[in-house]
Amino acid sequence: MSKALVYRMLLVMVLIQSIYGHRVYRVGDEQGWNPNADYKAWSAGKTFHLGDVLEFNYKEGLEVQEVTAKNFEACNNDNVIFEDHTGKTFIPLRCTGSHYFTCGVYNYCKDGMKLNITVT
Repeated sequence: MSKALVYRMLLVMVLIQSIYGHRVYRVGDEQGWNPNADYKAWSAGKTFHLGDVLEFNYKEGLEVQEVTAKNFEACNNDNVIFEDHTGKTFIPLRCTGSHYFTCGVYNYCKDGMKLNITVT
């Protein structure tokens, strides 16, 4: 990824925060979106609001999927709501309620590479 593109993305994140007061949450913080992170621990104590943005950073070969609650529990990646494999995914939180994210690669979901958040 070029430095110019990275700078543009950072500028967009800063503008979102300053104009709308919304937060950008980097999923997994420095660890990013990967099979070795504890996403239950990462999300514990965080309050997500309408307009906040989830930023997923991950290596080539991984992906982010938004799925239903049923598919989240079963780690089933049929009928995915949203999917991306670009390595950097921004997901604006546009509606309240529970949101479920997994990685459909290998058995990563079953090994804990999944995130459930509630938007207030």
